[in-house]
Amino acid sequence: MKQTLYEKLDELAKSDIYPFHMPGHKRQLQDQQFGDTLKIDITEISSFDDLHEPEGILKEEQEFAAGLYGADYTYYIVNGSTCGILTAVSAVCRWGDTIVMARNCHKSVYHAAYLQNLQIEYIEPQRYKEGYPVGPVLTKEIEHALQRAEQKQDVKAVILTSPTYEGVLSDIPAIAEIAHAHHAVLIVDEAHGAHLGFSTEFPQSAVRQGADLIVQSLHKTLPAMTQTALLHICGDRVDLQRVQYYLDIYETSSPSYVMMASMSKCLHLIGEEKDSLFSAFDEKLQDFYEIREQLKHITILDDVWAWNTYHAYMDPSKINICVAGCMRDGSIYTGKRLSAELLEKYHIETEMTAEQYVIAMTSVMDTQEGLDRLKAALLEIDSKLSVVESGKSTITRSGYKGTELPPRRISDEEKNTDSDCKTEKNVKKNAGQSAGQNSMLNVEEEEAEHRADSMQTAYTIREAMDHKQKAVGWRDAIGRISAEFVIVYPPGAPLLVPGEVITQELNEKVRHYQKVGLNLQGMQDKTLQRICIVTE
Repeated sequence: MKQTLYEKLDELAKSDIYPFHMPGHKRQLQDQQFGDTLKIDITEISSFDDLHEPEGILKEEQEFAAGLYGADYTYYIVNGSTCGILTAVSAVCRWGDTIVMARNCHKSVYHAAYLQNLQIEYIEPQRYKEGYPVGPVLTKEIEHALQRAEQKQDVKAVILTSPTYEGVLSDIPAIAEIAHAHHAVLIVDEAHGAHLGFSTEFPQSAVRQGADLIVQSLHKTLPAMTQTALLHICGDRVDLQRVQYYLDIYETSSPSYVMMASMSKCLHLIGEEKDSLFSAFDEKLQDFYEIREQLKHITILDDVWAWNTYHAYMDPSKINICVAGCMRDGSIYTGKRLSAELLEKYHIETEMTAEQYVIAMTSVMDTQEGLDRLKAALLEIDSKLSVVESGKSTITRSGYKGTELPPRRISDEEKNTDSDCKTEKNVKKNAGQSAGQNSMLNVEEEEAEHRADSMQTAYTIREAMDHKQKAVGWRDAIGRISAEFVIVYPPGAPLLVPGEVITQELNEKVRHYQKVGLNLQGMQDKTLQRICIVTE
């Protein structure tokens, strides 16, 4: 590539070409409002290509991205991973088809199911205890779900999230093998994994583990602007024309050149400096994780915890700070209290607050000073905490010293180069490497206690949402069919889906989450006192 998109835009900004075209700011506001950003904010003008029919520089940029990740095809997305998910599901499925889907999928997957009126066979991820990060999706659960679904009709796709918001990874090579054996396409929501596969110190990306469609949010874990995402295609199971057709529908017809320039700069930076960037990043993380042995009450839920609990691996860039079993001034110290104290006293804003833990997201752009501030804050907070009765016995802490995990990191041979997607042969050869030769198949059920049972489904999402409905109090809704979502956000996974029967257990869970201050979305009544149900 002679010139990156950003370099070409910068060259235009410095030229004397006058813009008698969109956008209306005419590149004249940069000194007043947005610095120099608007100098490169253009529309599809001569020699700058068209994202929906790329033939020039945008085609080259997407080909560069595909080579960097090892995909066969890669598409730039400026509508976020949501656009990629909608496109992937719509491209693979037709009206009324059946999918096998992890229950903890992002709400965008459910929206895609609504648009195509899909039949859903759910898979429950492993669960340790209420209030803790959910675990991986087990391969045996996928096999069982496929068998159940196929009693009615063929399954078109298996869809799951890996890594999760908290960084827990499923065994993608083994899952891909099972999905393909059933002639289903594997779609992986890897929104939180755009940084994977670039270093031997981090897990491998699903792009190189046999998945067919992979969606990544560049902005979540790499230095790119919010809303920037990628859609990767690997292998020949996906109809490219349908992918492009649905991208035209779901992606804006006025894609931002500022965002695309941000993507270009990000990917070329990674391509040129990934070794030094990720080496320094890993050193900073290793230095931070030394805090585990200094904390007396707070626990860091890291890869050792994930392995002991789920036989799964965890992305080290997600710092999960758990306060289960902790007290402060005679009352329970929750994740909400921790995040509030970190912000108000230490001026540290965390990514997500759950009932028992807080997530601090990191990336190659984090500074040593920032991580040191977090470490110092946690040590000071920890010194003021006490323990509830048996204390932290609910958390598997054994093994922090001397525990030897099977190889979590990718090998030098697997490290990203300009090679293509893994072949079927290589996927089978490497299946299970990410979890100690598929050891996730051997997880004992008691290691994932309190597993949630699937909700009873009466209608598809589409049927329920398009049906006549009315709002009633929760007590009157018990036993009725929901016409709307109840979503914990973040991360965006539904507790209740339209078409499912509302239970007393769900009602109690919603009240509990409301009491502890978690953010619930999806219902028309923002006070959470009423819920819409399907009427006859």
